[in-house]
Amino acid sequence: MALREYHRPTNIEEASELLARKNIRSQPVLLGTYPIPLHERKWEAAIDLSQIGLSYINTDENNFIQVGSLTSLQELVNAEPIQKYANGILSYAAQIATHRGLRNLASVSGTLLSVKSSPELCLALMILEANAICYPDNVCEFPIQLIDLNPDSIITEIRIPIQSVNTCLERVSRTPLDKSIVCSAVALVIQEDNISDIRIAISGISEQPIALQTIDSSIVNLSSTKIKGVIYEAIKDSADHKYSDYLGSAEYRIEIATTLTIRAIKRSLSNQ
Repeated sequence: MALREYHRPTNIEEASELLARKNIRSQPVLLGTYPIPLHERKWEAAIDLSQIGLSYINTDENNFIQVGSLTSLQELVNAEPIQKYANGILSYAAQIATHRGLRNLASVSGTLLSVKSSPELCLALMILEANAICYPDNVCEFPIQLIDLNPDSIITEIRIPIQSVNTCLERVSRTPLDKSIVCSAVALVIQEDNISDIRIAISGISEQPIALQTIDSSIVNLSSTKIKGVIYEAIKDSADHKYSDYLGSAEYRIEIATTLTIRAIKRSLSNQ
């Protein structure tokens, strides 16, 4: 589909109106860690959001970190509030997503909306219980399903609640800067020096990242053998057993996800 129009709106309302047009297929210009060649894009009108002011990192009075949707991955790596929060998991996730040159170009929303982009950032946001704020009136959880977004929806901000958590992210890839084959992120929620909750998110066992909902925080008190059994069964039940490719069979991915999750739990405990 040939590109016929290019627009650079100066406000969010104008951008939304351009995207909502029914007589022409319009899409925002977003770059993730896996750039899509122009000839593979199915659009007739490109909407450049760079003039709307969606690149920022703030901390508000309600204990939220606010990240503009067009903030680059390199800005996440460099930003002090991001580095200091939750063991720096967001900075780390952004850093390992791709090389520096592409980190300067890839945006947060571009990375999160592309299935082919690196999954680490999405996993980190999942275990931190972050939300995506969309114009005009949607709030989305991660991973974001494109089917849930209206044609005129624009992700404007990622909102991350500030809480007491210890985190860790573990991954397996062919090289340090290759996309993860399997990746696991863990957050231990701390209240009054006790672990009150455990959150686990995994990529590489299905097409979309998955949150393990059945794991209780008491798992940290079990023996290593029992922890492995509980984690393995939870991952096995959540995995897509048809999801496999030349990088790994479904069985391999489940085994590796189990190992990475146990390692992430142990390292999160050591961060207390």
